[in-house]
Amino acid sequence: MPRAIASLRPVLVVVLLVMAGACRVSRARLSTTELPSTLLVPRDAFDVVTTTASDGSVRAAYKVSEQYPATRLIASVENVLPAATWTPLAKDWLNRRLDASHSAGWTQFADATNLPPRFVHQWRGQWLDASGNVTAYQFRYESPARRTSDLSGPPENRIVLVTALWAPARVALRLMDGSYAGQTPGVPPATR
Repeated sequence: MPRAIASLRPVLVVVLLVMAGACRVSRARLSTTELPSTLLVPRDAFDVVTTTASDGSVRAAYKVSEQYPATRLIASVENVLPAATWTPLAKDWLNRRLDASHSAGWTQFADATNLPPRFVHQWRGQWLDASGNVTAYQFRYESPARRTSDLSGPPENRIVLVTALWAPARVALRLMDGSYAGQTPGVPPATR
C-alpha cells in the first residue's frame, strides 16, 4: 500500500497543475445550468465554483455532505454518464500505471503537502466517449492526520470535496500520457 500511496501524489500534483495551467489564461464562470451534461452539481452542493478554460475544458468544484463512501453521489454521477455513450476507464487517463477507482475502489493516503497534514480517502473515475472527450471526477474526504497505521479507518467527517472535469478530445489527447493516444477516432480504447 505505501508504494501505491506514494505513486498517487505525483499524479495528483500533475492533474492539479494541468488544470490550473489550463485555467490560468482565461477563466469564465458558468452557472450550473451552463455546464456540460456530464458535470453533475447536486442541489445540495455548496461552495460551488465552475470555470471554463480557454482550451474549452470545463471544471466544477464543490462540496457535498454525504457519509463515506458517497454511494448516492457516485451513483448519481454514473447516471449522467450513460454506458451507451461513455466508457469507464479501468486505468487513469493521465497515468496508465494507476488503476482508476472503477476497478480499484477507494484509496487512502496521508497527505503532508499542506499544513496541517491531512488523511485522505479518494475515489477517482474517468470516462471516455466515442469522440475522445473525457469526463473525470475526483471525490475526496479529508480528515485530520493520524498515524499511518490507521490508514484503513473511515473518514472523520461527512464532507465530500468534488472536482469534476470535462475535456474536449483535442485537450484530452494532449494531456494523456500516450496510453490512449493514437486510438482510432470514434473508437474508445480497451478499458482493461
